[in-house]
Amino acid sequence: MKRITLLTLTLTVSLISSAQKDVPDFGSVPPEDLAMTACPLDSEAEALVLLKTGETNFNLGNGDNEMVTNYRFRIKILKDKGLFRANVIIPYYAHDDIEVIEDVQGVTFNPEGATSLEKANIYRKSLEKNIDEVVFSLPNVRKGSVIEYKFTKISRHFASIEPWNFQEDIPVRFSRYYIDVPPYIDFTYTVHCSLPIDVESKNAFNDGIKVFTMKDVPALKEEPFMTARRDYLQRVDFQLSSTNFPGQGTRVFHADWGKNADELLANDYFGGQLEKIPHTDSLDARLAGVTDPVARMAAVYEYVRRNMTWTNVHTMYSEGARDAWTRKSGNTADINFVLIDLLRKAGLDACPVLVSRRAHGRVNPANPLLSQFDEVLAYVRIGSQVFVLNGADRFTPYTLIPLDVSGSNAFLVESRGRSEWVTLGDPDPRFAITVSLNGDIGANGRLTAAADIVNAGYAKTPRLRILSEGQDRFREVYFTREYSKLRVDSLAISGQDNDSLPLEQHLDFHMALEHSGDYWFFSPNLFLGLNRNPFTRPTRFSDIDFGYLQSYTVVGSVALPEGFGVEALPKNMRMIMPDTSILLERILQLDEDRLGFRIRVEFKRPRYYVDEYDAFREFYKRLFDALNEPVVIRKKSNP
Repeated sequence: MKRITLLTLTLTVSLISSAQKDVPDFGSVPPEDLAMTACPLDSEAEALVLLKTGETNFNLGNGDNEMVTNYRFRIKILKDKGLFRANVIIPYYAHDDIEVIEDVQGVTFNPEGATSLEKANIYRKSLEKNIDEVVFSLPNVRKGSVIEYKFTKISRHFASIEPWNFQEDIPVRFSRYYIDVPPYIDFTYTVHCSLPIDVESKNAFNDGIKVFTMKDVPALKEEPFMTARRDYLQRVDFQLSSTNFPGQGTRVFHADWGKNADELLANDYFGGQLEKIPHTDSLDARLAGVTDPVARMAAVYEYVRRNMTWTNVHTMYSEGARDAWTRKSGNTADINFVLIDLLRKAGLDACPVLVSRRAHGRVNPANPLLSQFDEVLAYVRIGSQVFVLNGADRFTPYTLIPLDVSGSNAFLVESRGRSEWVTLGDPDPRFAITVSLNGDIGANGRLTAAADIVNAGYAKTPRLRILSEGQDRFREVYFTREYSKLRVDSLAISGQDNDSLPLEQHLDFHMALEHSGDYWFFSPNLFLGLNRNPFTRPTRFSDIDFGYLQSYTVVGSVALPEGFGVEALPKNMRMIMPDTSILLERILQLDEDRLGFRIRVEFKRPRYYVDEYDAFREFYKRLFDALNEPVVIRKKSNP
């Protein structure tokens, strides 16, 4: 069963009744919304958020400070594939009742009437990490229904304020939230909106009301080569700056990064996990006689990767590095604190570095919030060289910065009073695939050939992940799935156990060519992964971020069957993007009964911005048209 999660439906602000005149009452749906059959913002939308509001105020006094947030959502179901949006999850931090969910109500509207959510059908589930969920499914939902639900979240800790997201993966007709700030609390906020937003101020922000409203917000859908959705969401971020409660003095939150670093090093779950791992005899034996520092680092890195299992939890806080080392498994922080300790014991300069993965979003150094990060990795200096290692990742070699943090801002936490920002950038991040092919086309239209495929740089890592699932799975993903008529005769793989070498595959195969009547079609665009154009949508909301420079080359030759000739040979060509960042070279040559070919594609930029998308999409279409233009072969007529 599909479910909608409210992890992105976060902190909102207080309801001021005088400002809610344009917001319909809960349980009152206009007939035109019930009769709606398509979204006016997007005819393909499976559902439409008709209304999304939040109202937060602060209950202060008697030593029991609370932030009370009322959430409300109204959604129109337009297609059957949108029915899962009736299944709602509300996560909250349940430890010591720091957060409490109350007053859950829901109703489904259909032409024949309304059906209310029964309290008996509202469930609470306990998860690990002190997170609980309130779960329910709105009743009697079908295509055409309008669903509505609301709830209250009471938070007894509000030092970390999450953003309000106006945008969802479906269009939003109306989104509003309010914040009513008492005089003892000081917030700052940042608006991340490229679309029109209305911001209304009742008083000064630290002693009054802010009202934020957006209307007709388009959906933000997943797009090819997109970084975190959060980077592009229309949203407002909040930061608690200080409190000044009577009799308590002024308390400043997240004053600067240096203070953050010192607090981290004093934290039992961060700095308290360093220098906890004892010497390991088997690792000492491996390092004996290894004097080159890079080789020593590589040996420690490999040792940790092979001896610890990641629990699939991304975090910057360890629950116990020593215990994790004993049981040989842990989260990313557990494993990387083990790695840092062992690197230091090997005489290397290693320290923690805070990172934010691509899936988590970009970091703003001007905003001193630790919540911008979601992992801690190992940062190693050897002379003028820098290495960034993730001991939880078995597939990224030490020679590469992990792709999910490459090019990002990161925060180095060395010692008290010593911390700094670094950019995890490889000056030449390379993704390279080279294919050499030699074969024969038989009179029956079957290509029999041998191919040598070399994957280097970032092109190696994803193949290692698939290879770890077995060679049968590897064959399926990279050969038989993409080429339905291809049959693998033999496959030999090398380089998978050496971080310094590319992954090489020697493939013997046969494949029936596409044909129509007397015509056969042969495309030399084989095994490069460039078969389908991912950029076909007419519009785009996010930048295109490959994360690396790219190089693709295929060279080879095939013999034609006796009595056959080339009916149509694609022209040799050189095609260059106007900014020279993408290059295609294609050379095909017929020498008697043998066809030689060479195709090269180069990408000299890792990123393309959304305002360049129209030109990029047009060039990409021409690129793929050229890549997939076949050589047409036909039997010669009898004299």
